[in-house]
Amino acid sequence: TWKERCIESSMQTEISSPEIRFEQLTREQQRLVNLVDARLNAPQDEQYESPVRIILVSPPGTGKTTTLAHIKFLLETKKRSDPEFDFKFAVLTGTLAFQLKIQTIHSAFKLPVKFSHEFLEQIKNGTAYTPTVLAEFRKVRWLILDEMSLISLRLLHAIDLIMRSADDFFKDEPFAARSIVICGDPLQVSKYIFLVDL
Repeated sequence: TWKERCIESSMQTEISSPEIRFEQLTREQQRLVNLVDARLNAPQDEQYESPVRIILVSPPGTGKTTTLAHIKFLLETKKRSDPEFDFKFAVLTGTLAFQLKIQTIHSAFKLPVKFSHEFLEQIKNGTAYTPTVLAEFRKVRWLILDEMSLISLRLLHAIDLIMRSADDFFKDEPFAARSIVICGDPLQVSKYIFLVDL
């Protein structure tokens, strides 16, 4: 759509600095941003051996979006300096995707809105996508998914299959040994931010 083309164009031409300074983040938020920064600068083999797998859970208004803005800035900076590096930062709804200037999950992973069990089998056997698309997925080293309360297990399973099908070397590892941060507010009752290892 024209919105997605507009978003992709803006992402290619500029890297937006977070509006909130790092010093204004909470200690837990700073810890997550520092963790991502450290892993991005680690040797590639080490990143695959010990991928980051975090669930960031907090209620509305506690800084999830701001934290993700800092992580997005780090990932975009890395991508700009390393042509072999890529990431997927996506949400489920088009409205939030447009606001954050990112893609929806279905667009980022080239998934139909409704997909059948047969389509999942095609992903498994490598026939759902062209070799060119699989090569693009193979470059992805980080997955950032927001709106976790709206992401079904079936959709998460599809993403896992896509990443595994794109990389035969890590096909037996969850998400093909890629780092993943899932963010959201599934219960909307907690008053605090928790970082939970997947």
